[in-house]
Amino acid sequence: MRDGALEVEFRKGEEATNALTATRFVYSEGRASGRKLVSLPLTVEPHRSKNSSRGVINCFDLRNVSDEDIADGLSEHGVTAARRILTRRGTVPTNNIILTFDTTDMPNEVRVGYIKVRVRPYVPAPMRCYRCQRFGHTKDNCRGRPTCSKCASQDHTDDTCDSETPRCVNCGEGQKPHSAYDRSCPTYVKEKEINTIKATRNLLSLPLAVTRRGVKGGGGIRPWGVRKDGCDRFGSIVRCDRMRDGALEVEFRKSEEAAKALDATRFVFSEGRASGRRLVSIPLTVEPHRSKNSSRGVINCFDLRGVSDEDIADGLADFGVTAARRIMTKRGTVSTNNIILTFDSTDLPSEIRVGYVKVRVRPFVPAPMRCFRCQRFGHTKDNCRGRPTCSKCASQDHTDETCDSETPRCVNCGEGQTPHSAYDRSCPAYVKEKEIMTIKATRNLSFKEAREVYNQSHPKTSYAQKTAQSFINISDRLFCMFIPPLRILCASARC
Repeated sequence: MRDGALEVEFRKGEEATNALTATRFVYSEGRASGRKLVSLPLTVEPHRSKNSSRGVINCFDLRNVSDEDIADGLSEHGVTAARRILTRRGTVPTNNIILTFDTTDMPNEVRVGYIKVRVRPYVPAPMRCYRCQRFGHTKDNCRGRPTCSKCASQDHTDDTCDSETPRCVNCGEGQKPHSAYDRSCPTYVKEKEINTIKATRNLLSLPLAVTRRGVKGGGGIRPWGVRKDGCDRFGSIVRCDRMRDGALEVEFRKSEEAAKALDATRFVFSEGRASGRRLVSIPLTVEPHRSKNSSRGVINCFDLRGVSDEDIADGLADFGVTAARRIMTKRGTVSTNNIILTFDSTDLPSEIRVGYVKVRVRPFVPAPMRCFRCQRFGHTKDNCRGRPTCSKCASQDHTDETCDSETPRCVNCGEGQTPHSAYDRSCPAYVKEKEIMTIKATRNLSFKEAREVYNQSHPKTSYAQKTAQSFINISDRLFCMFIPPLRILCASARC
């Protein structure tokens, strides 16, 4: 290594463990008078990073828990350290937490109490020197000349730069003008891909569970208190997930146990403290899940053209219909004969009877949700954090009303598709989202679960997966660091 230490990789973990207790390094040295044994003092310690792995979790329950308590509470999952990610300014904490595990086999998930939390690989940002603006080292170890990150000049620094045309020192003249810290920089993208390969080469996919029945609970339950003794009093629990609004979504194995849980008013669990364990009782409000315990279908019935939505729902109550809503035309002024029915069961009937007329029930597949601000799918403009984008030409300099571009361009597809706007229904991104919505409606899944089903049936080979074969899986090996005063020059990277 650069500091003179030897990095040794062992084939067996037992041999590396034995090497940790060594205090002398003995080798044979040849001289004119013959060969003799040489013994040098040796200090051996485990490698600081290659015997561990790091992942990121996003858990709202841990927002007020210190890093030390998080590491202690997740120690049974092999967590040795935890660090909360702050905003760029370093002042506001987020719900994202970096976990360090004591093994190279990073788990796909951990449990915070009874809540299953997904573990994503931690991919650090590429290391860029703030002195010479090159990647791969920091300014403390830099040997290059000071360079401006805005215009790549070596005559001044960023603070005194008055250039109007940005230029990246890493890309040269052949790219679109940008600064060295631009995240669309090809060199930055390349370094990010390398870090992704480094972080993801030993990971597996995350299994999913299908929710059948949900129960909503209070949001004041501490993460380490939601224990097995508290949830098991309601019955056999499959999973318990925290929702965005702070509620708990609980999946039961049996519908009878879920129906019994609807009458609960208190949540009792055991909590451990320095003085001993005690029972804690928290007020609880339980209600059926709003969507996962029901289903929606569409009927087309000419006989109901003059009947109100309330009368339709009341007249079809014998078939389990709880609500009805008539579909209007795009302009919202002319009613149609298509009616959306909400049933009180996840099993959508294939047909119903309106009087003596048998009417077919089709699954209701809503249109994909597209933001009218940034034109991306999956959210609305009220929850948008992106920049306003023109839906016709994908420009961020103007809106749809003032667009005079003759060539449409979709912000979701890029340059590789036939020219079209973001609202074109032949857009590949729209078709994909429509298929996901169809899976969600026909299988009664959440949007996240439906997307996972779609991704499994439409595998996409990433750059990291293509290049992963060229790397050695080190999950079954242990690394050690041999510390100076021993200084030996090895002929290969691995001794």
